[in-house]
Amino acid sequence: PILGRWIRNCSEKEILAFLAVWFVTLFLRNDYMISKFGKWLFPSMELSVFTGFVGYLVLGYYLKIKSFAKIKYLKILLALLFIVAVALSAAGTFIVSTKMHAVNELFVRYLTPAVLFSSIAVFVCVKHCSWAGKLSTAGNIINKYSYGIFLVHILVLDTMIRYGLPACFDGIWLVAGLPLSVAMCLVASLLLVFAISKLPLGKYVTH
Repeated sequence: PILGRWIRNCSEKEILAFLAVWFVTLFLRNDYMISKFGKWLFPSMELSVFTGFVGYLVLGYYLKIKSFAKIKYLKILLALLFIVAVALSAAGTFIVSTKMHAVNELFVRYLTPAVLFSSIAVFVCVKHCSWAGKLSTAGNIINKYSYGIFLVHILVLDTMIRYGLPACFDGIWLVAGLPLSVAMCLVASLLLVFAISKLPLGKYVTH
């Protein structure tokens, strides 16, 4: 709620300035860069307000209200961007994990440039898809409870992992298992948030 009031009163230039600083922190404030170069990258600057998952909330709002020209060509460019981002994440994860003889998630974490670019590509393409209107009812429901879903989805995902649900998809089933796990996490999170919203004062943490 506080972030929403702030961003709705910001100009486009102010939002872009925030996103620019956040974008830079994705490259510099990560485990690899800190381990290699130390915290001297930002020796006397407090940038915690620009880092973390809050940037995705600001970015989502900006992409929602922003109108893009020549969307047909933009969607082609974004599709290529998505493929490149996913390929880099997969290649980087494979190379680093092979070298360390253990699974390393450095390239697939939320706060990485590749994940950022793929998220932008999916968001904008879905926003301008011709069939998006047919999913408006489901989209409006998810949008209504999106903040609550954002808060609880990691709890739901951790519970799924604890019971070995995503791990049961192996081999060829992994292709279907990943989107199925995402859908299950989304539905479970939505139901949980909906239930919480019916409690006294629940709407203040779910909307």
